[in-house]
Amino acid sequence: MEEQKQPQQVKVEIDHSKDAFYSNDFAVLVPSTHQIVIDFRQTLPRMDVVAKGQSMTSVTVKHKPIVMQPETVKMLSLMLRENVRKLEKEIGEIELPKEWKLAKPKKEKVVKKPTKQKKAADQDMPKHIS
Repeated sequence: MEEQKQPQQVKVEIDHSKDAFYSNDFAVLVPSTHQIVIDFRQTLPRMDVVAKGQSMTSVTVKHKPIVMQPETVKMLSLMLRENVRKLEKEIGEIELPKEWKLAKPKKEKVVKKPTKQKKAADQDMPKHIS
């Protein structure tokens, strides 16, 4: 009689000790061919009191970089694209701010290799003369 294997139970623990991070900006860095960094940033204005009755405006920036393999970034990209497509189907097109432009890849110049073309006069001449 063959024993049936019991499914292995895995205990998953989620660390809720960290606060959620709100990001209103990000940067994508590609330091190598093996990793991509998405640096989520939180940029907020802040008023600091420097003396009685005087204040100074400053900007607070917090970073949460995430380092991923290119394959993981591609899977994330496809998942996000599909979810944005579904959302736009429900609410209409999500328009980006005019100042936000994605860098367009430069068109590669196609370099044609020179081909040997014989002149009409050369074609008529015997090979030992040309």
